[in-house]
Amino acid sequence: GNSEIRGLAFSSSGTTDDLSLRSDGNHVLGCVIASSRYGVYITGNGNLVGGTGAGESNEIKNNSTGVYVYSGTGNKIRANSVHDNTNLGIDLYPLGVTANDTYDPDTGANGLLNYPEFEYVSSGSPGGIGGYVTGSVYETQTIDFYASASCDASGYGEGTIYLGSTSVGVIPGLTCRFHATLPSVPAGYQITATATDSQGNTSEFGACMTGIA
Repeated sequence: GNSEIRGLAFSSSGTTDDLSLRSDGNHVLGCVIASSRYGVYITGNGNLVGGTGAGESNEIKNNSTGVYVYSGTGNKIRANSVHDNTNLGIDLYPLGVTANDTYDPDTGANGLLNYPEFEYVSSGSPGGIGGYVTGSVYETQTIDFYASASCDASGYGEGTIYLGSTSVGVIPGLTCRFHATLPSVPAGYQITATATDSQGNTSEFGACMTGIA
């Protein structure tokens, strides 16, 4: 645990996991993680996969599942380029899209944190994105936005291009809206987002919406 893995390339036969984080507090930064069953497989707590600083983003591609959080909490997954994985780009146990629940009272891998839901996407430079999150505790969540030329077959994610982020205050029992102005939202691309809560739990990718001029 508490290790930093930086600037490495991982690739396997597709039947094993490229990178397993079974302990706590590890940082995976600036890596290329490809061609495995699970690109990153997490059972620990408080791990960091990617980040918004220079050289921190990982490219996670051509795996069966990009990042699979099987168990553990506080695992932060931010600002990576996640694309061309057969199944979900980010998956919280159990396998497959975990539907949002009303005001997010459930528990599990990364707290099964609800993903953001969009109400509009306006492309351009700058562009705008609006939507909402719900939660069960008072906190501030970070919403990270991504663009891809096409949506995952599931309709959720992935996230090839990191567009930026905004924050939203969460009040239990309410629908908490965000309205973000970003430097660029490409027209015709599929836009998606993740949420990361104050405990460092990152959600799955939300449903895609096309950027409209």
